[in-house]
Amino acid sequence: MARRSAVRQLLLVTFGILVTLYAGLLGMRVLWPIDFQDIVRDEAVNRLLPPDLVGAVIYAESRYRPDAVSSRGAVGLMQLMPTTAISIAESLGDPPPTTSDLANTRMNVRYGTWYLASLLTRFGNLDEALAAYNAGPTAVDRWRETGSEPFSETEAFVKRVLSARSIYAFYFRYPWIPRITPAIRL
Repeated sequence: MARRSAVRQLLLVTFGILVTLYAGLLGMRVLWPIDFQDIVRDEAVNRLLPPDLVGAVIYAESRYRPDAVSSRGAVGLMQLMPTTAISIAESLGDPPPTTSDLANTRMNVRYGTWYLASLLTRFGNLDEALAAYNAGPTAVDRWRETGSEPFSETEAFVKRVLSARSIYAFYFRYPWIPRITPAIRL
């Protein structure tokens, strides 16, 4: 009788721990959403970028909303400006994309990773490359030349990306976690 009670108590405790862990994972998905993991990983690897960095940029730019459009006209997961996307398409030998093309997840992430990789090559520094991704390379060149401070929005963007990287590293290290938890949007 005592043995049965101990087994029952162990099962209840185990169940409670599992429920608590699952609730924590659900909370992560609310605070740090992730979708399109295969596309993000594929395009990151194609550009020799860490998937967690690309995932964190997407989080900071659009919170994984493929239909996101900024007040300035940046489109999609990686918030590409149409003029930037046209320049990227030209470099890749693609036809110029339309704004609706940029809502295509695969194209948006492909172009965004190409752009991020080119900025990393150009600036050789992750913080400056992220600042250029947010504010444009001309702004970063100007800040470098004059010694002036980046826009506060740009500083906040860089911090948001860098702080989110560990979460996205966790997601990409354990890809089954997003698969067992539903995407919950706020």
